[in-house]
Amino acid sequence: MTSSSSTFFWLTSRAAGTTAMVLASLAVGVGLTMGGKLMRRGAVDRRTLHEILSLSTMVAIAVHGLTLLGDTWLHPSLLDIALPWHASFERLATSIGIIAG
Repeated sequence: MTSSSSTFFWLTSRAAGTTAMVLASLAVGVGLTMGGKLMRRGAVDRRTLHEILSLSTMVAIAVHGLTLLGDTWLHPSLLDIALPWHASFERLATSIGIIAG
């Protein structure tokens, strides 16, 4: 692979991971407003927004994991991105990310 394609996978995987974290935070925030007693109006709209944010988070997590497979510096296998404690790089942080996903 050329250096530009390896950079593409590296940047895309990091961008998708960051996007997943932001979307997950927003989904949790919207979900918390649904359970609160302060905001009764617009519950249906917030539920729809919560569902959209949650599904978008799952898509971003999938993009993050799949683009890691193309990373030529890390060289992860499918098991490295799917099984906790299997990857040799940053084992604890990677495992926490897999479990969270």
